[in-house]
Amino acid sequence: MSEFKTEGKQVVDMMNGYPPLNLLPNELVADACKATLAMPEVDGASAPLDYGDYTGYFGRKLCSFLGKYDTRTNLSPRRIVPTAGVSNGLNMLTTYFMKRSGHQKGVVFVEDETYYMSAAVFTDLGVDVVGVPTLGTGIHLEVLERLLEKHCGPDCEDKRVPLFLYVIPSFNNPTGRTMTKNDRVSLLELTKKYDLPVVADEVYQLLNITRELQSYINSLEAGDVHPTLRATKFLSPDLSESEGRTPCSMSAFGYPHCYSLGSFAKILAPGLRSGWVEFPSDADADEFVGLGVMGSGGNIAHFSSCVTATCMDITDSGSVLWSHILHLRTVYAAKWYALANSLCKHSAELLPPGEDNQVTIGGVGPLGAAQIGGFFVWVRFPQWCSLLSGDELLTLATEFGVTFRLGSDCMVPVPDYSANDNFVYGRLCYARCSLEELELGGKLICEFAASLPRS
Repeated sequence: MSEFKTEGKQVVDMMNGYPPLNLLPNELVADACKATLAMPEVDGASAPLDYGDYTGYFGRKLCSFLGKYDTRTNLSPRRIVPTAGVSNGLNMLTTYFMKRSGHQKGVVFVEDETYYMSAAVFTDLGVDVVGVPTLGTGIHLEVLERLLEKHCGPDCEDKRVPLFLYVIPSFNNPTGRTMTKNDRVSLLELTKKYDLPVVADEVYQLLNITRELQSYINSLEAGDVHPTLRATKFLSPDLSESEGRTPCSMSAFGYPHCYSLGSFAKILAPGLRSGWVEFPSDADADEFVGLGVMGSGGNIAHFSSCVTATCMDITDSGSVLWSHILHLRTVYAAKWYALANSLCKHSAELLPPGEDNQVTIGGVGPLGAAQIGGFFVWVRFPQWCSLLSGDELLTLATEFGVTFRLGSDCMVPVPDYSANDNFVYGRLCYARCSLEELELGGKLICEFAASLPRS
């Protein structure tokens, strides 16, 4: 059972987006540390335990790795700067854009459903946050353009400086939604028109479990799979772009105003604190490295970046990191299925018919095609759940034996816009729980919803 407890009762804990301890590759990292420390210098760069520069070993290994496994063709080590993970990179990028603006009062645009801690990264630096609604698999471009006219247009009255648009394009946290290629290009074209940089948080880019999930479902007896999942058209990542393959990094499209953030927290180990920023040009990377914190301390997390670079090394037998990622995909596919199938099954059994009365899963069903990956299942609760406050709901759910993150924690208000959506949403992390916990958790979610007053 999960370690989370309330009054001695063990609770299925789907609150935080953590990888499970039993999937952290201790032996792989130990071997990489040993191999890294054996190098007096790292491929012409600084020694692993010295102050580090941002070029050299890490950048070259990352470009080789992503070139092979994320089908990238426009990578350059000169445009890769190591960080201590996405949060650190986002903090430094915000500082970088603030410096560019002359430290005037700034504003960042974000999807209205986004990583719940991202707003704190911006507001801690004195930057305001403005939500942008989503539509289908992408940003609502008409509303975004209206907001950009207000904040970036030639006749705008808002004196705050627009710093950038922050998006999570692949397996969005919290919704799991993935922008299509057309979504991405349209967004990049619109923001280019207004000279607004785009910062893409791509922490889940390599955790596409669609192929593994479809294979897993196909291996099961037809009667074991709920009809909702059986009817869903899962798109294989092996298909062409026109057939729905998950597009690669936003930076792959070559736009001069796009910055990508990557991390090894979900695909290797969060404790390594290793990630990167990919810049659109050498000049942008050089300007970023001119920040005081980089000039003073050198490469952020230099030793960790050397270790992760060693893990990425591609030999005749492939990359040990890629083998680990493929294993993660297989495990996470089974976990996603365990939770989703339980939710579908018990919602149909315990709740009244009709979509508004069910616990529904975002992006799943016969009407659309689904790309599955990342760490989260986004659920909408029955309409009567909105009669209670978020705090009341979470307290009652925990007493019931299950906990999750409220969707409202992940939502950012959009000025002068209403989606007329009065439902309650929840973000369920399936990564850390066992299969048995996830099956139980899905059942408890539905029992909890069924137990609430309806008037």
